[in-house]
Amino acid sequence: MQNLKDNKMTPLVSVLCQAYNHGEFIEQCLKGIMMQETSFSFEVLVHDDASTDNTADIIKKFELQYPEIIKPIYQTENQFSQKKKVFSRIQLPRAKGKYIAICEGDDYWTDPLKLQKQVDFLEANPDYVICYHDVKAINEEGSVIMESKIGNENQRDFSSEELSYNRPFIMPLSVVFRNLSIIWPEETKYVLNFDTFLFSILGQYGNGKYINDIQPANYRHHSGGIWSAITNQQKTIAHITTFYWIYQYYFRIGDTNRAQSYLKIMLDLVLKIDNSLKLPVIQAESKIPDVSQNSIMSLIKIIIKKICNKIKKD
Repeated sequence: MQNLKDNKMTPLVSVLCQAYNHGEFIEQCLKGIMMQETSFSFEVLVHDDASTDNTADIIKKFELQYPEIIKPIYQTENQFSQKKKVFSRIQLPRAKGKYIAICEGDDYWTDPLKLQKQVDFLEANPDYVICYHDVKAINEEGSVIMESKIGNENQRDFSSEELSYNRPFIMPLSVVFRNLSIIWPEETKYVLNFDTFLFSILGQYGNGKYINDIQPANYRHHSGGIWSAITNQQKTIAHITTFYWIYQYYFRIGDTNRAQSYLKIMLDLVLKIDNSLKLPVIQAESKIPDVSQNSIMSLIKIIIKKICNKIKKD
């Protein structure tokens, strides 16, 4: 663990931890963070989103034990249900660290040198903006159900261009990235998959490094997880919406190449759900159409209606 005599120093790393009804898991999560052996100070910014179980009680125990490190917010009203973006609008703005790490309250790290190794790399390599490692998937009981969430194809470095064009699949649980002075685009307010938007923007500032000598962290699939609990079709709809808003962001700032790329990704996903829809064909030299918010939302509503009708028939 970090040297507690230095814990009043400005932290080099801010660990962002979001929790909601994670009473079964939050202790393991916080232990995985607090076991980190580092030569630098770090802070742990915990956000409890008005949990109705004992999550807040467990966080308070850690807060009392490490008052200079564990810095919680205990919401009295659930922010997610009000469509407020906790990560980008609450957690990131209060982070003091030069670097940001992420660990949700139902996941946990397994390597005590994780932060040290990732920070050492970023300190020595200014042309890299983010580094990451492998992640296993576990079930509610903690048994491994997938040896690698990212697969062999993503266990490599990614260029700045690859990051910004959504080429890699990176688990937020594994990352440490530079805390850049970024005013996050207004479009980020409308996405569920903020990490997709985050990695694309970070790609404008540098490359991504895969570090293979860090023990995989554990990502937990359970019925109470926001992402785990929704269907594959709901996930696809969330991705469509996310790619639409990333498209709108790049279109707005005049980056036509990236706008075109994300529009194509979005339309390909729409066609996977329903290939009968008439959509614009995106080619390398084609002019970028300004797909309005109303039109894409209309498409999504059509898709949802078709899905619901199929479920009723089945």
